[in-house]
Amino acid sequence: MNCLICNAAAQRIKTMGDWVELDCPECGHFRVSGALFAEMKAKGQAFNVEKSRRLLSHQRGEVKGDHSPLIDSSDSHLVIS
Repeated sequence: MNCLICNAAAQRIKTMGDWVELDCPECGHFRVSGALFAEMKAKGQAFNVEKSRRLLSHQRGEVKGDHSPLIDSSDSHLVIS
């Protein structure tokens, strides 16, 4: 699968949650909520690479434990081109 943010080759992580989880060599390990993924796909929207990476970097500084950053619908105004 390609990265949802930068379109580079990325590894999709199998999960039982309602999100798409990817490990991208450029954007790192992150999740996108299923609702946001479906909404963006239906509307033909794309992530803004720089804004998305900035948000992920900020979240990584706040995330505790084994959780990877999650971009969800509440973040859409920050990351969609």
